Amino acid sequence: MKSTFNYTVGRNNTLNVPLAHIPPIYGRTDLIVQSNPLTLAVYIKYQGWKWISDYSPFGEDNEQKATKDGTPAWQTFNIRAEMKLSKSFSIQAALENLLDVHYRQFASGISGAGRNFIFTLRADI
Repeated sequence: MKSTFNYTVGRNNTLNVPLAHIPPIYGRTDLIVQSNPLTLAVYIKYQGWKWISDYSPFGEDNEQKATKDGTPAWQTFNIRAEMKLSKSFSIQAALENLLDVHYRQFASGISGAGRNFIFTLRADI
């Protein structure tokens, strides 16, 4: 198992307002099972809610792209499998955003990918 987790706090103490571009809590947690030649991983990517009151009053956080309450929390569930075919070749398949969640990362005007499939042939020559 491996996990990354980010939590950042930032305030302008002179004006007593939030700093710009401070993301909400976000991270990724993976459960990985390896049994040569196969590796399986189930993982979740997530972001916490950023309330509109935590946005910078100077407009750098793309408030116009948020809901009236801020940027909603979201999480995606994903699965990936990789099989070594030889010392130099492997194939990989992944299914991301299993529940087809509509989400947008903080301060981004672009929605994240819906449910998607990834197939990869990798050569290490």
